[in-house]
Amino acid sequence: MFFSKISLIQALATLPLLIAGAALPINNTLEAKSKANCVVNARQRDLWVENGLSRWRTVFSAEGTNPAAFCKYWEGDFWTNLQCGWSANIDGGTWFVDGSGARGPAGDAWYWFRLKANRDNWIADTGCRTG
Repeated sequence: MFFSKISLIQALATLPLLIAGAALPINNTLEAKSKANCVVNARQRDLWVENGLSRWRTVFSAEGTNPAAFCKYWEGDFWTNLQCGWSANIDGGTWFVDGSGARGPAGDAWYWFRLKANRDNWIADTGCRTG
């Protein structure tokens, strides 16, 4: 006999683990397919000076996922007076992020870096596409 009693018992004991592990990619594939039906977008809308700082407005939208979730990506990014939410007064109604930061090329570069990174992280976390 090729298998000893111990190796046969070990093989049978691991069988449920192998079956459970094989099912994981199927669940992940179904989840990815459902998320692929969602769309997220974010873009710079305005820039102005307020209290000696540059203040950027980003507008964003989402279909098939919660748009309010985008706000969390801006928290802790060293912005002052950060505001994020829905406004009926911007473009006839839209989600927005307003934040103030350093004026000049360094502040502008930081904003554009964070806009791209936050949008990319949102896309990665939701599995949504942009467009």
